Amino acid sequence: MDEAAVRVDAVPERGSWVAESRRCQVLKLTAVAWQDRQMTLCGRETEQSAVGGLLDRLPTAGSALVLRGQPGIGKSSILAYVQAEAVRRGFRMRAVSGIQAEFHLPNAALRALLGSSVSEQGNSTATALEALNLLSGEDAPNVLLVDDAQWVDPSSWETLTFIARRVESEPILVLFAVREGEVARRRLVGARLPELEIGALSPEACGVLIDEVAPRLPLALRARVLAEAAGNPLGVIELASAADRLGERGVPLGLVSLDTRLDRAYRTMAEELPARTRTLLCVAAVNDRDRLDEILSAADQIAEGASVADLESAVAIGLIEVDDVFRVRFRHPLVRSAIQQLAGVAGRAETHAALSNVVAEPDRRIWHRASASVGRAPHLADELAQVALAARQRGELVTAIAAWQRAIQLAEPGRDRGGWRVAAANAAAYQGDIGALESLISEAGADDLYPADRVHLAWLAETYLTPAWSGADRLPASIEVALQLQREGDADRALDLLASLGVRCSFANPEPPVRAAFVAAAEQMGADPDDARLLSVYALADPIERGALALPGMRHRTGRVDIRGEESQMMTTAASNLGAIDLAASFAARAIADYRSRGMLGQLAQTLVSQAWAAAHMGDTILGRTAAAEAHELAAETAQPLWVLTADMIGAKVAALRGDAQTALDLAAEAERVLLSVGVHPMLALVQEVRGITALAAGRFDEAFEELARILDPGDIAYHYPTGWVVFEHLADAAIGAGRERQLAVLAESLTPVAQRSQSPALQAGLAFAEALLSGDDLFGAALSLPTGKWPFSRARLHLAYGARLRRNQRSAESRPHLRAALSVFEAFGLAPWAARAQRELRASGEMVRRRADARQDLTPQELQVAVMAAEGLSNREIASRLFLSPRTVGSHLYRIYPKVGVKTRTELARVMMFIDGDDSM
Repeated sequence: MDEAAVRVDAVPERGSWVAESRRCQVLKLTAVAWQDRQMTLCGRETEQSAVGGLLDRLPTAGSALVLRGQPGIGKSSILAYVQAEAVRRGFRMRAVSGIQAEFHLPNAALRALLGSSVSEQGNSTATALEALNLLSGEDAPNVLLVDDAQWVDPSSWETLTFIARRVESEPILVLFAVREGEVARRRLVGARLPELEIGALSPEACGVLIDEVAPRLPLALRARVLAEAAGNPLGVIELASAADRLGERGVPLGLVSLDTRLDRAYRTMAEELPARTRTLLCVAAVNDRDRLDEILSAADQIAEGASVADLESAVAIGLIEVDDVFRVRFRHPLVRSAIQQLAGVAGRAETHAALSNVVAEPDRRIWHRASASVGRAPHLADELAQVALAARQRGELVTAIAAWQRAIQLAEPGRDRGGWRVAAANAAAYQGDIGALESLISEAGADDLYPADRVHLAWLAETYLTPAWSGADRLPASIEVALQLQREGDADRALDLLASLGVRCSFANPEPPVRAAFVAAAEQMGADPDDARLLSVYALADPIERGALALPGMRHRTGRVDIRGEESQMMTTAASNLGAIDLAASFAARAIADYRSRGMLGQLAQTLVSQAWAAAHMGDTILGRTAAAEAHELAAETAQPLWVLTADMIGAKVAALRGDAQTALDLAAEAERVLLSVGVHPMLALVQEVRGITALAAGRFDEAFEELARILDPGDIAYHYPTGWVVFEHLADAAIGAGRERQLAVLAESLTPVAQRSQSPALQAGLAFAEALLSGDDLFGAALSLPTGKWPFSRARLHLAYGARLRRNQRSAESRPHLRAALSVFEAFGLAPWAARAQRELRASGEMVRRRADARQDLTPQELQVAVMAAEGLSNREIASRLFLSPRTVGSHLYRIYPKVGVKTRTELARVMMFIDGDDSM
């Protein structure tokens, strides 16, 4: 923290106090002898070695670690040891403790750590990236210590864990200490950070502690202390000290937990202090800042005349310390909680009210006022709802959820409260805060909800809170809710509802009458025919009968520049379902660029899945691999397990196309297990696609045909015809290889009218490929002339099949240009199995083929992503901004990339990444 920001002499004077006298008093207080905190590292050789190793590597590599354990087990002492070591080594130290009272104050802990260095003007991602760059760019290694991290406000937690997951190449060490419990458990599940459990001390180590605190303790009492403390170092220290002062009365029998007994002991110590001292302690315990001047100002409103001198008795008995930059620190987090409990509900409310009158920041004032309110406060509820809305628009979901939840508690029952509940539930679902989502939905009965809101909450509950999948069962009721909203004059809200259920309608495989009713309801809303929501309903709910209506509007949108990420993402999903792969790729790229610039990681993860899917279908395993890997990481980071699963299924498809059969099949098997367990059977089509492509790549054509044909079989559990349209090319390839031309012809005949009605580009391309394979050479030319023939993978497969046919017909010279064209694409896009087939055909045609080693395959997905961007000419800073890394990390990636691919410059890297070597014959 910037010391100038917290020094008492840097703020206006109040009353007769003067800065210098305060400084003298504070220094006098801090001169009181304290127990040496480092003595509690006795018996912690393993932990000391672990954190010492992290400090040793800090100048060249960063680390992050969570210290987890029961209260008093020694987490704070380990942090104190790290702090002393870091200062001794000349590292930059930053430390903060989580405060339960500040849990709902956005970025409270972050401000305590970094002061005004981070602007906080953007959303949480922008703030986190700015903080990472700030720390990365400093001239000395940074150590960030976060004690009682389970109480750090959610915004700060997001930022700090964001940084912690990105410090591998940074001179940054982040240590969190968390107290065991439900709050910590839920946080750590999503944090994805390494953990070190801090267990009990050995009896020998506990004996050493007793010798330090109470060396003359009688043997019987010593044994009692050891038994009651049960290896807890804080328990040993406190119980031994009490036994030394009070004898057997100081060591009560263990009828309650140790932390409860310590809590009572600290409360007893505080109860004996003067009233003004207790008031100051209560303000310090409740306040979300440790600034002495702010604590004094608030305490003066409750107990007029409260001064620094009133803290002397609390310092003397070791409850708090006041350092030389006027910050109040509690001896242990349990002391803070004991003081808060001692104050009671009324005392805490009075303290929050006093703080709301003295703090400067508007949001802090609102939150303290909210904490001071014990009943309904409609006007304050409205203010918090505005805070929530503003936070939601900035992407600060955790703050928005907390503000809406508190607004609901303060508001009178009514539809406003119901609307806030739905908004908060949406944010909680998106954020992955299942606990908040469960609470919001379970308490919804107290609100007067709109019918559409009830449907929306039911959908969220089924999607996120129950293992069952209702499929199409609830669609008719949802359609009726939409129609009722339209009759009540809220057609816009009704269309929003239908559009939000479009993906459900696609993957529920409803009967044609339900699809028709869904579309008819959307058409009754009076929306502009070009409305993105209506186009989305067409493409998702009934692509066979309405797909042709959606395509012109989608294509028209590709030329517009006023579409934000949300609409582009909607169009990406719709185009994907219709098999308009080029449109899906275009919309996905636009949405991704927008989401990257706005730091919207959750939506970015979802759209990256769509980009990876489109890239895989077009054969670009380079983009497919990087997009799927980043989607997995970001979906995990933003707690979206269903999107993690989907990203892995697309990653499996990419692995199959690259010839990595083991990875593909392992990922497919795990996805199948999860999907079967929750009953989302139509998504098994993606699993079948992976298995079919894996078999096809290995030349097992019969197996490939059997796996892929299931997707188009209405009687199969994996039936999903939009996916079947996309895989039809693979199915045709497998059929010819397996000698199943008759079955392919029957399938093609049945799908031809579907392609005519839907105008699905993917199905049209697949049928053209199948017809060319089943018919004469002239149809290859016709297929190559189709617009869809420009899709790289599809076009290369046509060249390969045509070239192979020409060679078998003794027309080798004519075959070679086609085979070369196919090989060039397959090699450029990393399609190793297809490249091998093209090489074999070329050799059989009489042409010598040089096998090309693809150095790109040795790169990790993130290295590959960095390499591609560097090859495109982006600077390290530009790459860092797009990938939410620091420029230093990007530089470290490039340092590892160059020798892996055998280059020394970005120009050479560009040639490798684009697979260009100037040999047109290849």
